[in-house]
Amino acid sequence: MTPRSSRGIIIGFLVLAVVVSAYILAVDTILWEDNPINYHAYALIGFVVVDLVLILVVLAKPSVGSTLALVWGVFMVLAIIGDAATSLGLGSFGFTPKIAAEYLFLGIAEFDGQTIINPAGLSVDVLLGLYVLLAISGAIGRKAIKKQAT
Repeated sequence: MTPRSSRGIIIGFLVLAVVVSAYILAVDTILWEDNPINYHAYALIGFVVVDLVLILVVLAKPSVGSTLALVWGVFMVLAIIGDAATSLGLGSFGFTPKIAAEYLFLGIAEFDGQTIINPAGLSVDVLLGLYVLLAISGAIGRKAIKKQAT
């Protein structure tokens, strides 16, 4: 893979992450209902801003952008899994980590005898996958840039 193609792939994954995040922000009502307590909707907006800034960094300085894409991808994978594992995103509703993980990753959960459907569906799964791919592309991009420099 060439540095130029890896740059395009990294930017593509970031653009898709912005689109999926915007979709989640638009349709996930529980995210907004819980926001006054845990600010997760605002955090997701902040993540979108970081994604957009990272696009600019990748365009301006591909070597730095590839490294940051790797780091950001790993951070986001840990943040998404950690959110579900600790049920922080849905904690004010009294969700357990199991219920939070079902809601986020399966799009449906049972809580107090009711079925709760995540209107964002499986978009958190897609977002998780995009950040895994972003981290991988960042690592490959770094390698391609180092190889070209030698």
